[in-house]
Amino acid sequence: MSAETCSSCGREVKSTWKYCRYCGNNLQQTKRTQSPTSLELEDLPSSTELSIDKDTLFKTLKTRKTRNKINKRKSELKAEIKHVMEQKKAGFLDKEIVTEKISKLKKEVEEVNKEESELSDVPESLAIEELVDQIEATKERVAKIKTMKETSTISKDTLENEMKKSLATLDLLKAEHSKLASRIRSWQNEFIASRNTLRSDLESLNLKKELGEITKEYFVEEKKRLVEELEIYDFVIKNIDLILKI
Repeated sequence: MSAETCSSCGREVKSTWKYCRYCGNNLQQTKRTQSPTSLELEDLPSSTELSIDKDTLFKTLKTRKTRNKINKRKSELKAEIKHVMEQKKAGFLDKEIVTEKISKLKKEVEEVNKEESELSDVPESLAIEELVDQIEATKERVAKIKTMKETSTISKDTLENEMKKSLATLDLLKAEHSKLASRIRSWQNEFIASRNTLRSDLESLNLKKELGEITKEYFVEEKKRLVEELEIYDFVIKNIDLILKI
């Protein structure tokens, strides 16, 4: 599988990915075509028992949203620093003003880098995503063999045996994916229930405000918290749909 670059975080991504597994950015896929004439195939992936828990799933997907925001802010800061330096070069800004602005921007960069480093312990990929990679690799193997049946000088029996092994492996991987996906779907339903509770809490908060039962300061602070949590749940629920597609 060929590699490309995510337009959001700049990390290397595979051409078969529908989204970036580092920041959650949606990706447009372009699949390469191959016409092999010899049996130059990758080894069959090994199916291993994969495990994942609900907390790790939520934390990993939630962190992708945070990483996406961090990468966007880093790009913005880089552009701002470049703009200030261009203004300095053109003589539009005094040295003192440039020093002050650059100092402020560098401080923001340090804060963003610190925030990013605090996410280093959170996994960047999930077990089910690694399983999807194995499935895609096996699909590519099957496609290569089908093409080789028409053009290769390798014996028909050898190709038939390779095809049987690849299809058997693909069935095992898909069965494992189905089992893991079922667990994740059940957790997704729990996340949806939590999101619905947050929406109800937000409605109740608005009602209390209209009735004058809470202060304006409390309303603003609590609404901000609820909206941020809702955005996280929306992101996680949406991305679960993406990771389960094969």
